[in-house]
Amino acid sequence: MTTPGSLDHVKHYVAHAAAVLPEQLVGPAAVLLLVAGERTNPHVWLIQRAAGLRHHGGQMALPGGGYEPQDRTLWQTAVREAGEEVGLDPGVVTQVGPLTPIVIGVSGYTAVPWVGTAALRPRVVPDAREVAAVHWVSVTDLFRSAQAVSRTRSSGQDGRWPEFHLAAGRVWGATAFMLDEFLHAWSGGRPEAWRYRALMRANP
Repeated sequence: MTTPGSLDHVKHYVAHAAAVLPEQLVGPAAVLLLVAGERTNPHVWLIQRAAGLRHHGGQMALPGGGYEPQDRTLWQTAVREAGEEVGLDPGVVTQVGPLTPIVIGVSGYTAVPWVGTAALRPRVVPDAREVAAVHWVSVTDLFRSAQAVSRTRSSGQDGRWPEFHLAAGRVWGATAFMLDEFLHAWSGGRPEAWRYRALMRANP
């Protein structure tokens, strides 16, 4: 099965994304959506959070976390956090661009997913305090496993929300929204914009 779309579509999509500065967000944070082997056999990484974490324990996610002043940009936040959580060497990853910021209510963050690429899957050394496992999932398998599930969100909003039922585990919540937008971009489309709501400061 040929994976529909391409990384070139993603690059075109993010080229039109509005620049978001950390000071514009309430609880600024970033995660790294890394695509490895993008020209031949594209895979995206996911982590399984350590079970004992206060927030999101045991869940499938993308590596990332809160912005710190030394980061200067949210891209640097995403790369730094990936280094801390899974031992990513920043020298092997190339910046592509940001997807839409999304509020993660339980932890108080507004997270910007940053797409990056690596020619090959980088060596990873998970920090066991935060990460139980790293999984590489082909873009094709993401398309195959995508589902829309009727649920009521914690905000009380009803809808059919994206989920991914992978061999590695179920992906839902904010990470599923991020992957859903990525797949729309990969295939040359655009998701329904109302799904993605950043919490912006009134006076940045």
